[in-house]
Amino acid sequence: MRRIGVVVFLLGLAGAAVWFTASLYLPYQSFPKEGVFVEVPRGASGRVIARLLVEKGVVRSSLAFEALCRWRARSKLVAGDYFFDHPGTAFDVFRVLSEGRVYVKSVIVPEGLTMFAIADLMEREGFTTRAAFLKAARDTTPIHDLAPAAGSLEGFLFPATYQFSRHSTATEIVNVMVGRFRETWNSLPEPARNNNARPVDAVVTLASLVARETGVPEERSIRLTILIATPGCRRVRLAIPGKPRCGRRFNRRRWTISFSSPTPGAGTSSASRYRSTTET
Repeated sequence: MRRIGVVVFLLGLAGAAVWFTASLYLPYQSFPKEGVFVEVPRGASGRVIARLLVEKGVVRSSLAFEALCRWRARSKLVAGDYFFDHPGTAFDVFRVLSEGRVYVKSVIVPEGLTMFAIADLMEREGFTTRAAFLKAARDTTPIHDLAPAAGSLEGFLFPATYQFSRHSTATEIVNVMVGRFRETWNSLPEPARNNNARPVDAVVTLASLVARETGVPEERSIRLTILIATPGCRRVRLAIPGKPRCGRRFNRRRWTISFSSPTPGAGTSSASRYRSTTET
């Protein structure tokens, strides 16, 4: 009788070991094929996270995953929003959480878009509503030190490829875009940034106009080199290597933006022109 009890105990121990090993090493999926989001709260313990993963169908056993967390206590699990769309082992899931591979969605903001067009883009991509984005873009607090007189963030929403989480607010999105503008602005030579000949918002407006006037996609991808006029100069030039040059001429009542070919002998014939009756 005693031997039978020992045998049963050993068989049970072996079964538990097999189940525990399978829970750690065999890929598992008990969520819909479309995938599932798992939001890990900040400060959550390994036990709470393990139970959450079991509820979402991402791991087989909360006990096994919690044991894995204790075994690899040096690697902390990062809070955030995660997305799982294929089977994985407990080790795979642990690696995703410990490396903080949170879910983000990419969006490309092309050059030349107004803040209204960007608002439409963000709503179309499902990040925020058009109204919320425009409300955030009309708050000039993020650029008050650069352009105190600006009425909105128009021109300061830097065109680039961004990655946002599905919980990003309109204000957070706008701040990231303005932050990218600041990075680019600060990369300019200090004499250009500290030049008092033209205010920042005037330079930004000029660059925006150039981007909108440049209809050829290849030219939009070329970074504009802004050469800001020094005090006493009457021209601001944006040079595009190997492409048409854009100059801005000033007089009392009218300023003109023109595109002209840099090819020797081509003269000054303009390809396109923008006029404004605003005095400078």
